[in-house]
Amino acid sequence: MHISDQIQTKFNQMVIREFLSYWDENIPLIDPDFGCVVMWILQKLELVEDNGILRQENAKAFMMAKGSDEITSETLIKLYALCLRSIDLRPEQGECQFGLMLAQC
Repeated sequence: MHISDQIQTKFNQMVIREFLSYWDENIPLIDPDFGCVVMWILQKLELVEDNGILRQENAKAFMMAKGSDEITSETLIKLYALCLRSIDLRPEQGECQFGLMLAQC
């Protein structure tokens, strides 16, 4: 099964739309399911702990393996930390809402 077919069978159309338009600043991210997918990907790649804290060594190694230079990698790690500080999340909102707010940042 092709990856796009797998995505369509597991996620609703809103999540797919948000992935396809992620970089379009005119389309807001609003679906909490999108946040679930974001957190699942970050955890699957072992880039974050279950609580959303970035595994800095893993994240830097991942970025460098994908072609990032050291300065860019370190800058993105700092931006992640700034996003974490800016997120006002209450425990009852859960992991999916956290992932959504992180993606919005």
